[in-house]
Parts: sequence; C-alpha cells; structure tokens
Amino acid sequence: MRLLFINPPFTHTLRFPGNNRTQLSECDYSPPIGMMYVMSYVKQQMDAEIRFFNFQIPNTPSFQDFEDLLRDFQPDVIGITVNTFVWWSVYNLLSEIRKILPSALIVGGGPHMWILPEETLKNSEFDVIVQGEGEKTFVELLTRFQTGSGFEGIAGILYKDNGEIKKNIPRIIEQNPDVFPFPDRTGFDINQYRHPGNKFAATAIIFTGRGCPHLCTFCNNKDRSYRMRTATHVVDEILKCKAMGYKSIDFADSNFNNSIKHVKEICKELIRRNVKTPWTCNARLDNIDYELLALMAEAGCERICFGVESANQEILNRVKKNIDINRVHDVFAWSRSLNITTVGLFIIGFPGETVSQVKTTMDLAIQIKADYIICQVLMPIYGTDIFKEAETDSNFDSDFFRRFICNPQPDLTIPIWSTGIPTGDLIRLLRLFYLIFYLRPNYILRTLQRLSGYEDTKTKIKMALRLLLKFK
Repeated sequence: MRLLFINPPFTHTLRFPGNNRTQLSECDYSPPIGMMYVMSYVKQQMDAEIRFFNFQIPNTPSFQDFEDLLRDFQPDVIGITVNTFVWWSVYNLLSEIRKILPSALIVGGGPHMWILPEETLKNSEFDVIVQGEGEKTFVELLTRFQTGSGFEGIAGILYKDNGEIKKNIPRIIEQNPDVFPFPDRTGFDINQYRHPGNKFAATAIIFTGRGCPHLCTFCNNKDRSYRMRTATHVVDEILKCKAMGYKSIDFADSNFNNSIKHVKEICKELIRRNVKTPWTCNARLDNIDYELLALMAEAGCERICFGVESANQEILNRVKKNIDINRVHDVFAWSRSLNITTVGLFIIGFPGETVSQVKTTMDLAIQIKADYIICQVLMPIYGTDIFKEAETDSNFDSDFFRRFICNPQPDLTIPIWSTGIPTGDLIRLLRLFYLIFYLRPNYILRTLQRLSGYEDTKTKIKMALRLLLKFK
C-alpha cells in the first residue's frame, strides 16, 4: 500500500480580525505534530510505502512538484491535516488531487474536522474524515481499505457511502499516551522551526500530555480528558530530538502546568538526566508558585506564555477562565526574578466589555512588565460555548463558518461579535494596545539591549513593520 501524507499550503488563509498575522509572525513553519504521530504509528503497525509532502516550508514547493509526485508515486491513500484557517487551500488542493487520482482514498484529519464535519465531507473531495486521536483510527481504516471490507463500525470517522454521509460512534480515548511512538520527524529539516523564545535554535515541538480539563468558553478544545505522558517518556523524546540535532524544546501543551505534580516530575527528570536543553511552554496563572517556577528555571525553562486574557475578574469568571487576576503581578515578578521571559496573552471584545475595561487590561500588561504581549479581538469559533451565545444575537454573522466551508473564499476575516464596543472601535483599540505596549521608549531600549543576533533583529523588525503598516 502506498500512502501520501500532506501538510497543505498556508496561503490565502482566514484572517484574524484587526491584526491579521501579527501574532503568528514569530513562529512560521510549525510542523504538523498530529500528523507526525499518525505517520509514526502507521510505520509501527503496518507495512506500507509512505511519502510526505510539506507545503509549509521556507522554500515552498510548486504545485508542479506536487502534481509530479502524485503521478509518479500513485498513492492508494492520501491523508491531509486541516485546520479551518487553511480550508480554502485544502478545498482547492482536494479538487486537483481528484482530477489526477480519481480512485484514491482521500482522508482528512485535524482540528477542522470538529467544525461542521458533515458539511465538510459533503462539499469536498474527502472520502473519510477522522475526528479526535487519529493513530488507531487511521490504522484501522487502512486495514479495512486493504481488505475491501468497508468502513462501517470504525469508531471516530465520518465517511461517504454511495453518496450518503455516515457517521460512526466516537472513538474511546486512549488513556495512556505512552503507548504511541514519538512523532515521525525523519522527513523534516531540523532548522525549519526555530523558536524565537529559544534564540532561534532548531526547536522540536513536544506535547507532554493530551487534552485539556479547563472549560474556557472561547476555546474550541473538544478533548476535556487530560492524559499525561510519564516524565521518563517525555525526556526520552527530548533526548532523541537532541540526538537528531535539535537544540531547544517547545512544550506545546495548551497548559503545561495542568498538573503541578507532573511538571515537577518532568523537571526533576530533566535535571536528573542532565539534559540541559532550553525550553518554552504555555502556563496558567492559577497552578503555579515561586517554588515551581524556580524548579522549571533550573530544568531549562527560558520562556513562558501566560493566558491572562483580561484584567477584569468578572469577565474572567463569566468566560470560565477560573483564574485569580490578583496573582498576575506575583507570577510575572517571580518569573522575571528567575530570568524567565514572559509573554502575556490577552483578548479584548468579550461580551459586554467596555472601553474602560479594555484600557484597564492595557494598563495591566504594562504594570506586570511582560516581555511581550499577544492580543486579539474575540473570535467566536464555531462550536464553542461563546459561539452558542453569539448565535442568539441577530447582529452576529453566525452563518459565516457554514458559508465558508460550503463555498470557501480566500482571505476572509473571521467575524467579531460586537456587544459592548462597536467593531471599528475594537479594531482601533487592538491597534492601540500593541502601539502603547511596544512603542514605549524604555521598552524599545530594553529590547535593543536584548537582541541576540541577526535572526532576532530581523524578526523584531518584521513584526514591527507588520504592526505599524499592515494592521488591518
């Protein structure tokens, strides 16, 4: 069996309201870890000839290169990872694939498959879509395809059957993520993803667990069952990445510190095995103290992104963020004292939020002395609790995602749910947030003093130009 995995083009994507790609400019060319896990598991479980085509690399390959591969390799099954932002590109890519390989089985996976899955399947050339963890589902799917026994009963998929859309039962989540082999990184240039938080060293993305137990109403996470990998398994993967030439680690879990015990185990294992590899992570404010931060710093932590969201406790409670905003000053001060770079993550435009409350959040970002901020206007994503609130408002374009999936267009902007503040004013406030924070003379001086070389300087200039000239 010949299998082709595709990481689709990142072109003409959905746009963020206001700042477009400003907050994405630091970390381009991030590898598709979910697909890499599936590739690795297939190699472990089956005898198949596998190729991988990656459109998201610095020197983007041409469509002619891609079409040549399709004709030369003639894959039996094609797997494509999809997030909603690239749906326009994927939709068109699928049409081209079908023209060249009319009988190939085309399978879609990734986070987009939770957003109107029936419409996605019906209005595209996908034959099957996979929801949730893909490793076991995809192997079972391939086995059935080989034997010609049909897809009925395969948990975790939707598929076409003589023009009819059929949806099988959800797959039971694997509670022990250690059973899966490490992601297959063999087809990736180690220098493709170089995280600015780690001085642009070649960076491996690693997840220490799966799922997220938190209930934030603006998040489209569908997996509330949090499963942790053992510290030994995590560090084994880090050491394998080091042996491949990676120089730093980006722990990409939504919240690295969901479990204090787990964080301590990983940090102690890193120290015990003398790994000495710098790493970054995302963390919550409510599950961290100075002792834990000190241990993280000792184990190599150099940068943490904290989800602050808002300075207003009432708003945080309403969106079920469930953090105490009064802790933010201590957490950022502790991090600073340990030489851990901090990034504050903020959202403006929450339901009922006022201009005064947004400006209080701006003030907070400066008061806590964050090294960097990333801010965006609230985007109600289909399927989230906050989207369900928004679609009851006749002024909100609740049909946007359905139209986009059924008839995708390039370069569209995700709609804002404007409640307390008009849309135009929200965009202006977003721009003001960035300008007030980043154009402070003392901040500019401090940033210049910390520049770590040509790559860092180039990226900071690029981000500044995007911020000042392309904010739309």
